[in-house]
Amino acid sequence: NGRNSCVVKVWNERNPVARVGAKALVSYADDCTLRLFEAVRSSQGINTINSANSPIICRQVVCVRAALSISKKKNNCDLSSMDLDDNLVACLIEETQMENDSRSIVIPWMTVISREDLSCAGNEGILDEESVKSFDLRAA
Repeated sequence: NGRNSCVVKVWNERNPVARVGAKALVSYADDCTLRLFEAVRSSQGINTINSANSPIICRQVVCVRAALSISKKKNNCDLSSMDLDDNLVACLIEETQMENDSRSIVIPWMTVISREDLSCAGNEGILDEESVKSFDLRAA
């Protein structure tokens, strides 16, 4: 589809002066991934005794596909929107299916992942089927 849009949500509230340890959850439309980023102090070329003066960098700590069961099909998926609360992350996914007469239909899905499962997935994106709940919104 060519678009590269994303949605960014604050994962945790931290002291804005400290900045280190702050996390942001980002959803990417084009590959249906959720990525968790964390602000950390850089250790490159800095004396560890004076680490408070080292630069702050952003590193990716989690990357998972938000459309596990949907993505196994040979269809196109876009992660249209994402939001979170204290316990869950919810994603609106639009699956495009081609009909026999070359028309396409868009099927809306909602996937829900617990924040705990997401934060434990790591960059390997290891989530089992039970961790991602998928709901076909046409049935709602």
